[in-house]
Amino acid sequence: MLNNTRKYKISFILIFILFMSSICFAETDLEKATRDQLMEIINDEQVVNDFMNEFSKENFKRISHKPISKNLRETSAVEMYIITIDEYVNAFNQFAELKNKEGINTEVVSTTDIGNSPVSIRLWLKEMKQQNDSLTYVLIGGDETAVPVKDFKYYDCGVDSCKIATTDFYYSNVLSKWPLDDNIYYIDPHTDLYVGRVPARCEKEVAMFTDKYISYRYKYTQYTDAMTFIATNIQKIKNATADNTMIDNIASHVPDHISKDMIYTYDLIDTVNGCAQPVVDELNNRDFSFLYLECHGGDAYCIYNSEYDDDSTWVWKSFGPNKRNDITINTRRVSEGGGWYNDLTGDSTDYYYASPPEKYWQLEDNVPNTLGQNYVTWISSCFTTDLLHYPSLSQAVLRDTLGEIIQTHHYPAQAGDGPIRIHDSEIPEWEENRVQCISEAFFNEFGGPVALYTSSCLDYPYLTYLLVQEYFDMLFEYNLHTLGLLTRDCWKIWFQYFQNNRVLKEIYVGYTLFGDPSMEIWSKQAEKLVTICKGGNTFKAMDFSGNSVAATIVVLDEDKNILGRGESPYTYAERINDEYIITSNSPNYLQSSNTFSKLRSITPKTESTITNIKLQNFPNPFTADTEISFSLKEHSHVKIVIYNVKGERVSTLMNENRDSGIHTIGWDAMDLSAGIYFIKLMVNDKVSDIHKTIILR
Repeated sequence: MLNNTRKYKISFILIFILFMSSICFAETDLEKATRDQLMEIINDEQVVNDFMNEFSKENFKRISHKPISKNLRETSAVEMYIITIDEYVNAFNQFAELKNKEGINTEVVSTTDIGNSPVSIRLWLKEMKQQNDSLTYVLIGGDETAVPVKDFKYYDCGVDSCKIATTDFYYSNVLSKWPLDDNIYYIDPHTDLYVGRVPARCEKEVAMFTDKYISYRYKYTQYTDAMTFIATNIQKIKNATADNTMIDNIASHVPDHISKDMIYTYDLIDTVNGCAQPVVDELNNRDFSFLYLECHGGDAYCIYNSEYDDDSTWVWKSFGPNKRNDITINTRRVSEGGGWYNDLTGDSTDYYYASPPEKYWQLEDNVPNTLGQNYVTWISSCFTTDLLHYPSLSQAVLRDTLGEIIQTHHYPAQAGDGPIRIHDSEIPEWEENRVQCISEAFFNEFGGPVALYTSSCLDYPYLTYLLVQEYFDMLFEYNLHTLGLLTRDCWKIWFQYFQNNRVLKEIYVGYTLFGDPSMEIWSKQAEKLVTICKGGNTFKAMDFSGNSVAATIVVLDEDKNILGRGESPYTYAERINDEYIITSNSPNYLQSSNTFSKLRSITPKTESTITNIKLQNFPNPFTADTEISFSLKEHSHVKIVIYNVKGERVSTLMNENRDSGIHTIGWDAMDLSAGIYFIKLMVNDKVSDIHKTIILR
């Protein structure tokens, strides 16, 4: 239990968080409300005035920051471990190959070998970090039933009651001493390792994550200069504007070359399908690379409709034509709606059929199972339903002898509507439903993001939105691109001011990154790299116009093991076999990857003009779609035709004029069966190249 001093301190902190919104919103009503709340607690006008003045916006100046450059020296030291279970090792080995091609030396280890308890994993990571200073990243492979999370206690909104949250930060500060009682005050916020998690529950979901990452890292350049920001009225106040102002402030930290789509609280109105429709439409469109979603927590998140009648009694609010429409992960609510049991004195209870099933949308049914352009999502909500092992609780609704739901209210109202008085013995038991939280469900969808930030504890949007602003400043102003670095530096700034703030530490320790912490993200329209062989074993990275690009060149053997790497232009000192792989990697560029033999055959004659690059496609083999690239010396008519092994034409992908330079075109082959196909490139009605590719199913 908290003593009175502690309770006073936490209350003060929570009021301060509300006050922070008024600093940035500059809204008189918020400032007055904050001042009134402070006066109720402190009851000293001078102290309140001093507090308001002291924590003005000027006090949150950004600390100077120097970009952290990548270690490019040749090394065999492991830089990222993927910790998983035996069943997932093979699936994660495929992802490790991708990371090696980026130049991050990655290995997969099983909990069978290092231990399957949080303590044993932490001790093993500590030993590895002490032996190898190059170790930087950790990816936890699987949900908490596969690789455990660390539990810690936090105080529920500053009151005495404790709750349990989970954190993977336990695997991050491994060189520090973790307090035996998990006391939040004594947890060292220093980051020794950047930790992410893929909360997969089967091999299929591991493969799904890898497919999404491949599409992000190696294929698509579309929409990398577009972002979406959604405010869903977390205040639940009619015509509230603070949430809108919050996303406006975040967007103000994004440069003009990034297009921004804003969905405000007053846009969330749909008299037919409910106000969740605009958000679902936005998720379905997926024409953005970054999503900031500010929403309610719980196992259903609620989007507030400004046409919703606040003056109605609480039960009617769920039955009117304009009602809140929840997107839920609780399947019981989707199938039968929700009941409410209001315990009265004695042994009686009032039962309300409070929410028809139409109120709820099942999240998985509304996130499309298609590859999208949504790469990074930041979910900010007051309660994010403790990640991974959140117990979603529900009670069954009452049914009559025929099994029909007893509906206590109707729309429009009918005679006799009202609660039903029942005996306490008739109340159904609470059921614990093992369901995904919104973050886990969203991440594990094929159309979900490649990386997702959210909290497994408390997330006060009025505080954490400021961290998102810093996140963008790091990305756009300081040219940081790695997810782990971005988040660490955002929190580092805030800890300059709130070293002993329990609430801040609870949020920080509880923050979770689903995805690869070493992933580089876009800060402009993505381009494609071209690697040239300058002769011998010297390689250089360029863009499609032939300009030099600062990039990491990586040399790998046939098994995707890193043999050497360095800044472009890079010379590898040892012998290179024809089947060795040469890659070029740089932020805001899709990776260039070729075997040494292929690279020599497509080398341009000059560095300033890209020419003679023959027809190729990546990936090859592929399962669903691939990208075909070719080059033109001059403006020409281009025709690309696909043939099967029988010589039959199955598709014409291009038949048009194109300018000189390098060109790409996507090929969606979902309607074709597995097998060998041939891509024929014709330039000015002459066959220029024929390329073989394989479709796998």
